[in-house]
Amino acid sequence: MKKLLLIVVVGIAGVYSCLTSDAPDFNDHQPYVSEENPHLEFTFSTDTFKVRRKSGNKVVVLDTVPTSSPTPVSVNETIELQPDVSPQFNGGDVALRAYLRKKCVYPLVAFQNEVSGVVTVSFRICADGSIEGVKVKRSVGFGCDEMAVDVVQNMPNWIPGTKSGKNVKCPVVLDVPCGR
Repeated sequence: MKKLLLIVVVGIAGVYSCLTSDAPDFNDHQPYVSEENPHLEFTFSTDTFKVRRKSGNKVVVLDTVPTSSPTPVSVNETIELQPDVSPQFNGGDVALRAYLRKKCVYPLVAFQNEVSGVVTVSFRICADGSIEGVKVKRSVGFGCDEMAVDVVQNMPNWIPGTKSGKNVKCPVVLDVPCGR
């Protein structure tokens, strides 16, 4: 836990130094190494922000954060916030937990840094039961977020929610365990 706190504090300090007026232009996508924290390297691109730790000749990716906007919703589509029947995983909560236990693989970077926790993911279940708009609401980092998004995106179709007897698109928030 102390390692995680140190990395977060050092990472925040590095990000802060990136945002000062002396910060380099990130449009060239070249790695930025903070003077205050020369062992950390920050890389920005149009779709991701990466934090890497340099140790000798090795560089370990600590975290990758998507910077792209969430999947847009068509103007003609409505999301039902109060369905008569909520969407559910085929087989119910017991089957969902079994699926998560089977599919969630503890990322090596998280294991090496002794990081574990719960990633909260939000997404929508479409009227046909398919999943769209997966995004992380509460992050753990160290590969756990990517693992959680991948597990949710590759889930089988759900039983969609209904309103007045018709299948409707509904939001879902799911906690995905990562680690011990």
